[in-house]
This record gives sequence, C-alpha cells and structure tokens, in this order.
Amino acid sequence: MGLLSDPVRRRALARLVLRLNAPLCVLSYVAGIAWFLALVFPPLTQRTYMSENAMGSTMVEEQFAGGDRARAFARDFAAHRKKSGQAVGLLLALAAHFRGQIYWAKDIVFLVTEHDLLGTEAWLEAYHDVNVTGMQSSPLQGRAGAIQAAVALELSSDVVTSLDVAVEGLNGQLPNLDLLNLFQTFCQKGGLLCTLQGKLQPEDWTSLDGPLQGLQTLLLMVLRQASGRPHGSHGLFLRYRVEALTLRGINSFRQYKYDLVAVGKALEGMFRKLNHLLERLHQSFFLYLLPGLSRFVSIGLYMPAVGFLLLVLGLKALELWMQLHEAGMGLEEPGGAPGPSVPLPPSQ
Repeated sequence: MGLLSDPVRRRALARLVLRLNAPLCVLSYVAGIAWFLALVFPPLTQRTYMSENAMGSTMVEEQFAGGDRARAFARDFAAHRKKSGQAVGLLLALAAHFRGQIYWAKDIVFLVTEHDLLGTEAWLEAYHDVNVTGMQSSPLQGRAGAIQAAVALELSSDVVTSLDVAVEGLNGQLPNLDLLNLFQTFCQKGGLLCTLQGKLQPEDWTSLDGPLQGLQTLLLMVLRQASGRPHGSHGLFLRYRVEALTLRGINSFRQYKYDLVAVGKALEGMFRKLNHLLERLHQSFFLYLLPGLSRFVSIGLYMPAVGFLLLVLGLKALELWMQLHEAGMGLEEPGGAPGPSVPLPPSQ
C-alpha cells in the first residue's frame, strides 16, 4: 500500500509499466499464437474416448438392408424435383425397418422440413411450446417427450464417397463429444470414410505432416465457430439442449464409394446405442477443438492461448489508464498545490 500511496514511488511504477508495456504486449501476443499452434501436437492433443458407459460398453450388429427401398423412395422424390430426395428415401427405409424391431426403449422422431433452417426452427419452437424468433407455426398434434439426441442427414446422391460431420452450432455451440465419438466408432466399424471440415484425417501424428493437416482442420473449425452461424440443421437443436450433429454425404474422394445400405447401417448402429441412454449425454466435453476426428483439445489446454491474447487488451487498457492519470496529475503543481488561478473579471 505504501508503494501506491507515495506519489514519487507511484510515478516511478507508472513510468516502468509504460516503458515495458509494448514489449510485454508483443511477448504475450507471440506466446498466445505459439501456444495455439502447438495445440495440434500430441503432447497437447489427446485421443478421443467414449465417456458414456451406456454407449461404449458393447457394439451392436446392424441389420439394415433396405437399400433398394431407399433408392426407390429417393427416385419418387426426385421425380417431383424435391431436394434431399436421397436423405428422405433413406429416412423412410429406416423408419420401415425400425418399425419391425422390438428392442426400442425410446420414441424415434423422423423429421422432414421445408425452407431449410426456418422449417427446423419452426418445428422446434412448436415442439417445445416457445416462440424465440417470432415465427408463427401450427401446433403439434403429439410429442415424444424430452429429446436426448438428434442426427441431421444431408445426401445428394445414391452413392457417397465419404460422410462429413458438422458440429458447429449457433453462436459456436458444440454437441457433447461422446456423440461425435459414437459416429466415428460406427464409421470405423462399417469401413466408412468419415471426414471433418471436408478434410481427410491424418494417419501419422508423429511426423510433421499430421500436425500440419490437423492445424488446418482446427483453424477451419475456429473460423466456423467465430461466424456464429449454425452449419447445419443440428445447430438449432443445440439451443434446446439436444445433442445433435449433421452428416453430409459428399463425393470428393472418387477412390471410395459407399451405397445407402452402408450409411443406413451406420445410422442404425448410432440409434441403437442412443437407445441405451438413461439420461442426457453429459459425461464428456462440451467445449473442445478438433484437429481430427480421432483427437481433440480440451478447454483446459486451449484457454491459456486465449488468456495470453486477452492479456494484451488488459495491458493496453492499463497503459491508457496510467497515461490519463499522469495527464491529470500534470495539471496540478508538485506537492499537490493547485496552479495559479485565472483572475475573474471585475464585477459591475
């Protein structure tokens, strides 16, 4: 307290802070960038793992074989020039297959909407009986209770070369990491090629090529989160505390080809594992960064980089405050005595 109450020592401290402020800002900024770039290397990035015991204890045997029925439904929708006909055809084929099974412990809702995100938001508001955006929608005739998880499917053809997963939701919100781990597990089991941000996953993280490719994927994820826009219909479900992700069938890698049966089996396996849940997904991470589908960076490891970058703002604010304080002290005489006053004009 004596250091701050003594005017001489206080001014000396202020001069020291002002003199070192610029080097400290540069050092903090460089440290933040360096820490962020180091996140993709194995000492900081970790392998993904299943935290929910209900989904990770055993695997299931998928029985979906309705590829022909899905393609027939897709052709019917394509004849009417409907978008996402393949996704709707696969949805109807899965619904017909699920209806004949006896092991379901939960209701499954199949949702087909118009007008992209607007239709999804209108249905969610009607289902939860809220009005967030001011849209008017018809009341629903029935409900299936609290929704625990959702999977949005986007397909553009009967044959896909890979399934790309989108996790970024509204305002950068992310689903529970266990849902993403579940998707990756069934992709690996079925031999499906899965991608993140449209990029293939690095195979070797020990060499320099793996971390560099992971850094590109991680930067794309950060930019998508910074935009604040939902990158798929799943992003609107996250607002209502429903863990969700979007799967897109893409045709960028011609050496790989999968039909609707392979996609349907992966979806069937995911739904059968979600059927075992007794509560909402909560045991894994909600705040993370993904350099790849098999690796993640937890919030405890990337927050120091954010802290170093925010420290620059704090140091600059301290510098401005001290400059204003010194300017205010300069208006007074040394020793605290006020300077000469301006004489008033003589009164009439």
